[in-house]
Amino acid sequence: MLVNQQYTATVEASAVRLVACEECDTEYVYQLGRSAEGYGNSIYMLDNKGAKKRAMRKAKEELARKMKDACEAIPCPECGHVQDHMLPKARFDRAVLIGLIAIPTVLLMIGMLFVGQYTRLGNLAYAVSGLSFLATLGVGIFALVASSSYNPNRKPEAERIALGEEKAARRKDFEKGFAEAAAEQFDEFRDQLGRKKSQTRFEVPVWVDRGQMKAGDTVKPRLPDGERVSIRLKPDDGDGDEFPFSREVDGHEIQVVCVLNVYTKNKS
Repeated sequence: MLVNQQYTATVEASAVRLVACEECDTEYVYQLGRSAEGYGNSIYMLDNKGAKKRAMRKAKEELARKMKDACEAIPCPECGHVQDHMLPKARFDRAVLIGLIAIPTVLLMIGMLFVGQYTRLGNLAYAVSGLSFLATLGVGIFALVASSSYNPNRKPEAERIALGEEKAARRKDFEKGFAEAAAEQFDEFRDQLGRKKSQTRFEVPVWVDRGQMKAGDTVKPRLPDGERVSIRLKPDDGDGDEFPFSREVDGHEIQVVCVLNVYTKNKS
């Protein structure tokens, strides 16, 4: 008898997607999240540790595959346009939404099968189950047909803009929000300076896109004390790279560290 121990690993990831609107050129961002599972087998439980590692590796590979091309159908918060690369996702979501109508018929179909099997209703229950199956099939076909030509840009503009403002943010507003939050946190940081075990390192998030890194642009983030500094980007820079700046604040030497955050982007 073959004894097999299967291990499952689940991983999750999120990314901030950067979108350049095809209609109005507004840059906006939204958060994308995905999860994935991986499996590893240990025959006769002789390689449990290896099976766990394989499960984790496969989960990470699947997650990377999902995140590469994944998107959400989020309209531009400025003009309400849903981008071309988002249309397949919008149509899939539409098909799923219509398909939910079939849940009662699926439950009725399964229920009537049990009724026909275990009660005297017999053929009548089977007939109802068959009709439920046909109804479910009809809803599925309708969902596919209706969603194949669905275009979310036909919705009223105001409705699309409202959804965009709810689910996304203009890039400039997104980055401004981080700068304002850092300024507020810096005030609290200053209050702690000089106290026992106080931190002398303050982090400031800096958001850039891969185009800026590829071109070797110079970005000039504003530090919480109002001073602007220059950071020269390189193509091999990545998330989490740090750019420290020494400063004296209230008589204390501190490190203000600009931490790079890189937007991800779907290929058009």
